[in-house]
Amino acid sequence: MAMNIGMGIAMIVGVRGHVLGYVTPLSNTKRPIDDEPGQYVLASKIQLIVQLQQTIALGCIKLSFLFFYRRIFCTVKASVFGRVTQTMIGLTIVWTVAFFIASTLRCGRHFNAAFGSKEDVSAKCGPIFVIEDSLAISDFLFDVIIILMPIPNVRILLLALVPRIANPT
Repeated sequence: MAMNIGMGIAMIVGVRGHVLGYVTPLSNTKRPIDDEPGQYVLASKIQLIVQLQQTIALGCIKLSFLFFYRRIFCTVKASVFGRVTQTMIGLTIVWTVAFFIASTLRCGRHFNAAFGSKEDVSAKCGPIFVIEDSLAISDFLFDVIIILMPIPNVRILLLALVPRIANPT
């Protein structure tokens, strides 16, 4: 919840600075935001803040599902499902920390280059969307794995098909 509040505050700062939620002014350049370097810097900082907080929030959501699964389905200390969930918890923590560090250090030693001109970003930071694309793809794959994990345990419950699916009444 703290990450959502932080992202909301970042959005409010962006609206207050007229970089989010306002009509883009007409410009002679390809990117109208290039006409206002201060707005570009603010928009870049907000994007980084939101991305870092989003990475932590996604990791915490995944961990909450995994700990919930452990609480419900791990009745025996040394079960296969218990080892699988422990492995997924470790992988999720590594995933969260790795993408947090990768997003923070995407420009290496040139941290302020991420807030510079488009040329500075492309020269000092390398391909911009590689981290974002790999975050989105790996996030989706982790979600699919985490959603599918409890299905074998639910299938072995001694219930008829209707109660396993959920009774809407």
